[in-house]
Amino acid sequence: MEIQYSVSSVNAVCRGKKKDSIEKHVTSVKHALKKNNSVDQRIQTSLVSVANSTKSRKLDTFAKANIPLEKLENSALREWINEFTHGGCDAACVKTLREKYVPEIATEYVSSTIAALEGKTIHILCDETTDRVGHCVFVVILYPPECTEEKLFVVSATYLDACNATSCSRAVSDAIKKYNISFDNILGFVSDSARSMTLCFETLKVVVGDHLLHVQYWAHTLNLLGNSWTLNKVITVVKSAFLNTRKRKSRYLNYLEDKRAGKKPAKLFPAPMLTRWDSWFSALPEMLEICNSGINYLSHLTNKQVCSLDAQAIFVKEHAQDLVQLATVLEGSKYMTSHRLYPKLDTLNTAMEEVEQGKLLPKTRAALSELNAMEKASTENIFRKAAYKLTKLKTADPAKVHFQGLVKVFSPTMILFNSGEEEAGLKNLPGFSELPQTDISREYKEIKRLAELRIKKGEKVEVEGILHSASAEYPESVKCCSRLLWTATNNVDSERLLSHYNNVVTDRRTKLKESNVELLVALSFR
Repeated sequence: MEIQYSVSSVNAVCRGKKKDSIEKHVTSVKHALKKNNSVDQRIQTSLVSVANSTKSRKLDTFAKANIPLEKLENSALREWINEFTHGGCDAACVKTLREKYVPEIATEYVSSTIAALEGKTIHILCDETTDRVGHCVFVVILYPPECTEEKLFVVSATYLDACNATSCSRAVSDAIKKYNISFDNILGFVSDSARSMTLCFETLKVVVGDHLLHVQYWAHTLNLLGNSWTLNKVITVVKSAFLNTRKRKSRYLNYLEDKRAGKKPAKLFPAPMLTRWDSWFSALPEMLEICNSGINYLSHLTNKQVCSLDAQAIFVKEHAQDLVQLATVLEGSKYMTSHRLYPKLDTLNTAMEEVEQGKLLPKTRAALSELNAMEKASTENIFRKAAYKLTKLKTADPAKVHFQGLVKVFSPTMILFNSGEEEAGLKNLPGFSELPQTDISREYKEIKRLAELRIKKGEKVEVEGILHSASAEYPESVKCCSRLLWTATNNVDSERLLSHYNNVVTDRRTKLKESNVELLVALSFR
């Protein structure tokens, strides 16, 4: 009896009298070669890979755009995806995407982050919050200062049973281990000044090494300084009075138009900004107008209290502009170079010390003269309290010596008029101890020469531009300098991440797994 056996992948028919001969043919090398070279097989394989790639990319896009996967259950969206997605693959169901492709995206993100951070100096930024479900969420961001782009890598969004030094240091250590970060490459630990974060730093320092620097970000510190004024609380109350009140806003605008008689455009009182520190400074002009006019929004205050608020507002406008400007810079999305931080703090500290000594400008003195002795003493005490708090916080700054050393080395004034001590100080900074002292001295003199050349040309002396000019000739020294110049001076990115976290874990997505939350936050945070 003759048996026919069709092998569809090679479009051939094998004829034989025994089943044994057919099985030998199917397992033969010749058949395997024909099967691998089959056009149909290659087309089939390519279609499967394209389909998988398309589904994976679709999931990645949804995650980066923070679009919930359940949106794919919408029939209109599925029809649109099927029609316009290249590769001819059908839109995968949500369950398949979660079970098969989410782990692949997570693995790919970890691999790409490890590759991007390999061999680079790292600053660890971290913070914690309580989400809408009641979880204590601790986030960790890695910031490589030597990257040409200001890129941040979210490496952890962990749920903690309690936010203490032990649990926080364990979360940071797990992130370091997961992303293969060398302890020698970790330069800074950036956090707020909470006691738990200080203890967390001390724990990590034992593991990482004595070179680890603790930077307590000054945006948060300046917010504590701004809270010294009672004016802050009153402005918050007035802002709330205008929130979601259409008729009240209309009456207020009509009042301003009548009062100003067309000399100045009417402007609404600024809305509350709960996610930005010291935002009350922007409301000072409107607050002064309210104090001066005595309109009924402050009717619950006495005339003496209104006069005290008026004096505080004038004081902030006259004496605290350095504070307002520095807070604006530190809360921005651009990092300030580290050698510029302490000169600005010194300028602010000098202004506050003059206030503490009673050296007030004319408008502030005139406003205080309208108060009785008790109110005047109370208001002046608020001014002194703010000045004392700044001095205390600056003295307690754990990174003070490091930042002052950077000022001595990289400040344009110091570069031009140094006495040789700066070159000696340079070798004590992280990264320079490995370089020969003779090279450091020679290359620092070259930086000084480039600065003098720019002065002669009438150009502005900026150390970043000077280092860029010297990067081709002295790559290693310039690399070390760049790492130090871009030492993280604030932690507002971790605050932005916590705000973004609430956009990911909404009231309708409270049952997301912790691993999926971490992935979604990491991919969609920019």
